[in-house]
Amino acid sequence: MSTEYKMSEGTEAVKEAKAFLKKIKPDLIINRVPKKALELFKRLAEEEFEKDYGMALKWLLDFYFGFLGKGHERAEAMAVEALEEIAVLKAKPEDKEKKVIKFCDGREKVIK
Repeated sequence: MSTEYKMSEGTEAVKEAKAFLKKIKPDLIINRVPKKALELFKRLAEEEFEKDYGMALKWLLDFYFGFLGKGHERAEAMAVEALEEIAVLKAKPEDKEKKVIKFCDGREKVIK
């Protein structure tokens, strides 16, 4: 009789453990991820999100769908604008500075 009691206790414990594991089981399982990509994702989640894989995934999706600004695009646009301005300045002939002296009587003298 004591053996049956212990077995029923064991069975109940297993049922409780299974119920607990069912509650904490992740809702999302992703398979067939390339090893290097998985390592990079885990490192990102560990370093930036304290191992919160859900927030790391959300952050990546925000970038993918453009909710977060892509910093390199703004920097690239600024670089292109600067290069265009430089090209315009190089195309203009250099004007040597001319010094203009104005006299009290209204005359002007240009010194090269």
